[in-house]
Amino acid sequence: MRRLCLLLLAFVCAACTSAPVAPAPLTSTSSAFAPASTPLPTTAALANPSGLELYQVAMKPEFAAEVDRFGNAPQYQIDLTVAPDHASYSAKQKVRYTNEESVPLKEVYFRLFPNSEAYGGQLEIESLRANGVDVTPKYELDETAMKIELAQPLKPGEAIEFELDYTVQVPTQEVELGYNRFGWHNNVLALPGFFPLIPVYDDEGWNVEVAPPQGDTVFSDTALFQVNITAPAEDVVATSGVCDVTPSDQTTMWRCVSGPMRDFMIALSPDYQIESDTIDGVKVNSYYREELAEEGERGLQVVVDALRAYNQHIGEYPFTELDLVATPTTAGGIEYPGLVVIAEGLFNMSPTFYESATAHEVAHQWWYSLVGNDQIDEPWLDEALTQFTTTLYYRERSGPAALEGYIENLKDRYDRVKGTSGDKRADLPVSDYSESEYGAIVYGKAALFFNALYEALGAEKFDQLLQEYYTTYRYGVAYPQDFLAIAAKYAGQDKLEELLKEWIATP
Repeated sequence: MRRLCLLLLAFVCAACTSAPVAPAPLTSTSSAFAPASTPLPTTAALANPSGLELYQVAMKPEFAAEVDRFGNAPQYQIDLTVAPDHASYSAKQKVRYTNEESVPLKEVYFRLFPNSEAYGGQLEIESLRANGVDVTPKYELDETAMKIELAQPLKPGEAIEFELDYTVQVPTQEVELGYNRFGWHNNVLALPGFFPLIPVYDDEGWNVEVAPPQGDTVFSDTALFQVNITAPAEDVVATSGVCDVTPSDQTTMWRCVSGPMRDFMIALSPDYQIESDTIDGVKVNSYYREELAEEGERGLQVVVDALRAYNQHIGEYPFTELDLVATPTTAGGIEYPGLVVIAEGLFNMSPTFYESATAHEVAHQWWYSLVGNDQIDEPWLDEALTQFTTTLYYRERSGPAALEGYIENLKDRYDRVKGTSGDKRADLPVSDYSESEYGAIVYGKAALFFNALYEALGAEKFDQLLQEYYTTYRYGVAYPQDFLAIAAKYAGQDKLEELLKEWIATP
């Protein structure tokens, strides 16, 4: 995520605002209302292992077989109905969860993000069953976490199926604390974290802490999603994964599936238009309102160029689609698997920042979506690596001058707190920073650690480091020690410790 209030003022630099290299022309398709539809195979039963081919349609052909690795991953089946006034929705949800841990689990948690102060909604569970038996959950952390105590511990390798019915009221007034990320605003319904989601279980136990409003909220394992969305007929829907569409007089059914993703995002509006292009076998869609056509078309080009650069330097994006969606968020941009949100109108405010934020959020498809991190407790590995990875876009797109200007911006960002009481270690949880410190330290100082590592290794070896990290932890969760073990192979332990001391571990 890139925060508009923190980053917009800091991203103007001479090299970055110089005349850019002319972009390659797009061969694009445009439609005012037509959905980006992908025909789906016949729906398979949720619990039927042979049904995994259903999810392959969301993968590029050379990655389709990877779905077979996820027979024990959480599988979500959600039937969602959006109210005609867009101020609420109801859902029926099934989740098949397999204990992939080495210890029995006495309970299972779900996160209820709409109930958080940063989302501003209200999610109410109407019924809950575990393996067909009614259960009564316990609510924690201001009803943002739901604990289900199991009648019998779930042994390693065993599976359990949950069924949930729930309704959600969404905010229709701006939620400033949470960057206006969730709700019905400006004729756009944005639904991040709209469903009960099982968090990561690791050596700390269940990760259910509430994220500070300036940080990201989701820490979850890779899963498989089937999401059927019934929405008013005039709405155009953008989602993670791919969708097939069945229209009727009053409503339209959007039947969507994902590849292996750790979250699922929905945004819809009766005003959305779509501009599309294809790069490296990926269909890229830009969703925007008519008055923001220039922004939507420019964003499409940035996503295409960024996707090309990251494919080349890190490793291929495995999914068939990637969406850029303009919403009324007050953050610069927010990342979701297979979908990038950018603040609508941001291009008119600052074309330079719009380009940077878009390229940054596309990089999150590698660092967050495909390689998961604990964004709440270890944001430097998520946001700072993404921040520096954005240099790959500038290196390919606009050459050395823009690249140097981007690095100068990172230095300027850190200079806001350097040598002051706000100059803290860069490896702290989000909650240990004020909002201004978070922007300066995580997006500036920690990003400069990766720049120092890049300068020590050179471009070729640094790319090899990223490629090994991506290949090793794709679809999984990586912790700082995992990245650093790979980095030590390339930089040497002594050099790595020197850089860590300078940029990460020293206030």
